[in-house]
Amino acid sequence: MVSLFAPDRPPGYLYADIPRSNVNELNDRIRGPLEPVIIAFGGGGGGVGRSTLALDTGSAVARRARSVLLVDADIWNPTIADRMKLRKRTDAEGSFDSSEDDSAFIVSGPRGRPDVLSLAHIRDTPLLVPGWRASSLIARLRSLHYDYIIIDLPAENTPLWSSLFALTDIPILVATPESHSVVAATSLLRSAIVFGTLHHSDARRWERELLDAADAIRHDADLSELFRAFEQPEIAAMLRNTLRRFHPYLVINDARDGSERDLAAVLAFAWSQMLGVRPRVIAAIDHDERRWFHVRQGHLDRPLEGGSDSATGDNIADAVTGIDRINVAQPRVPNEEMTSPTELLGIDPNADTPTIKLVYRRLWEGFRRDNAVTRSLVSSNLREHILNQLEDANRRLTRWLSERRAAAPAEAVRTIAEGPDRTARVSCPAAWRIRDTRTNAGITQRELSSRTRIGLQHIQAIEDFTVDRLPRSVYLRGYLREIARVLELDPEALFDEYSVSILNARNARMLSAD
Repeated sequence: MVSLFAPDRPPGYLYADIPRSNVNELNDRIRGPLEPVIIAFGGGGGGVGRSTLALDTGSAVARRARSVLLVDADIWNPTIADRMKLRKRTDAEGSFDSSEDDSAFIVSGPRGRPDVLSLAHIRDTPLLVPGWRASSLIARLRSLHYDYIIIDLPAENTPLWSSLFALTDIPILVATPESHSVVAATSLLRSAIVFGTLHHSDARRWERELLDAADAIRHDADLSELFRAFEQPEIAAMLRNTLRRFHPYLVINDARDGSERDLAAVLAFAWSQMLGVRPRVIAAIDHDERRWFHVRQGHLDRPLEGGSDSATGDNIADAVTGIDRINVAQPRVPNEEMTSPTELLGIDPNADTPTIKLVYRRLWEGFRRDNAVTRSLVSSNLREHILNQLEDANRRLTRWLSERRAAAPAEAVRTIAEGPDRTARVSCPAAWRIRDTRTNAGITQRELSSRTRIGLQHIQAIEDFTVDRLPRSVYLRGYLREIARVLELDPEALFDEYSVSILNARNARMLSAD
């Protein structure tokens, strides 16, 4: 067994350079009113588009007149720094470890772009791993005067990067729908749980025991094995605290079809069963050949000029700047405390019936289907256990939804019986969002029709939510994707929300006919 730390580590190895009060703040996610929100993009291995997403998101947030610092944390292969042709500041004195002026190492970005700090360019010894600790790095970043700090973590899964991922305010896991990427993402989640526990406010007292337990954990350990390694009651309590407080988020990148987009919810559920942590899904991003052509050519900044790539950054920026909305829509309850089927699905119990059914269908089909990605992650026994859980949840959901529908059928009938504007606003928020976004952008329906090459009558039907005049579903998805591209909206979220509204409308009509 290779030790996770140096074999001659002294007592206080993790905590020697940071006050106890700061460790408490890090563990409890307490930020002062002027401290930046720290976001980390990690996981998934190399080549998953993590650096591109970090830069897209940082630029999108900066365009909203927010001050943003983008930290390229890769000390061996600083992708962002190299592609932006950044070099070490020649006017900086000393090293990042010794200097009191952190801003001396930051390269200012042009208007509407983030500033950049490359950790590879602030080391005194380019061939040696610096002796940084995650807690001290986070504390120093918190002292900087920015609204948002976005960290692009390297592909390597080391104690430092795992700890940074665990200690940030919004840790975002990036993976592609490939087996190797999912395995790498799983490894980062597992390590973040372990090293998040090592940064618990009471961990200093049990440092030796914690480090010995961490050294004994296998690379493929599940939740039960983690608790066996952390079997001492005080240490097990710290692990439970980490599982309760650690709330990562997930982005599936480079998805090519609907099943790969649905994989995000499936993976999040699988991780909750395997590791006790269930990431909230931020986005599933479609494969874009034009975008990846620019990335392969090393033109990392070129896709930001407009088009779907700019929309990608804006979509994730919407999520991280309005993270509370995602937290409400995807509540997380520890496995042992789940009492309702919606808690098992990880969805807001106030969501409408079609949305709840859509989430259930994605999970059921994702685990029932023989998929190489889930097969590499989930054992046959665990898969059978999950399917049994979902079957039980379906029975309970059916009873619960029937009771809810019987309690308030009139409201469903009323929303479909009203005029086009009222219907679009109440029954189809997606249709109203299209109309509102188009109007605010100063685009007429005829201009939108010309730019998307969609017939004007279809544009009007989509915006007015005239169900009988809508194109067939196979065409509607493509139309909504083109509309989302022009208006810089999330195409998959728009289609899903629109589809739910169509189901609502048709169900309401059946109720009305009865």
